[in-house]
Amino acid sequence: MVDARPGEQPTIRRLIEDRRTATGWSYQDLSHASGDVVSKKTFNDLATGTPKSWPAPTTIAGLARALSVPDDTIVLAIAASLGVPVRTHTSLLALQLPASADLLTPSERGYIVGIVKSLTAGRGDPDAPEESEAHLAGEVAELATSLGDQIDGGK
Repeated sequence: MVDARPGEQPTIRRLIEDRRTATGWSYQDLSHASGDVVSKKTFNDLATGTPKSWPAPTTIAGLARALSVPDDTIVLAIAASLGVPVRTHTSLLALQLPASADLLTPSERGYIVGIVKSLTAGRGDPDAPEESEAHLAGEVAELATSLGDQIDGGK
């Protein structure tokens, strides 16, 4: 298991180090665990430096197999290794949405996103004046009424 801090995407170097620590395997052992798709040299290079290029899909699959993680974890780890900022946490609101949210039309999703953007506008700016909860409650009620009218009118 990768011991990453919340919101931090582990690099490929860290994934390899964690797997070697957990198993006691050498780079040769990792190569065999990849189905001999990824060479011992490649494991060594990735564990001691920055990837020189984006790996082929077969290499990604071999790395995932050897490191016992999903392919997308390898993709994100390579991206993080190359300096690409990778956001690994989902918003609390996204986690709370019911599965039925997937049934919303693109237009309906757009309305929801618009409401969230409206409610959070300026919150990232410490100099922005704070709005009162009463004002926000009124704004939400107004947006919800408008949204309902637009949805009803679109059916």
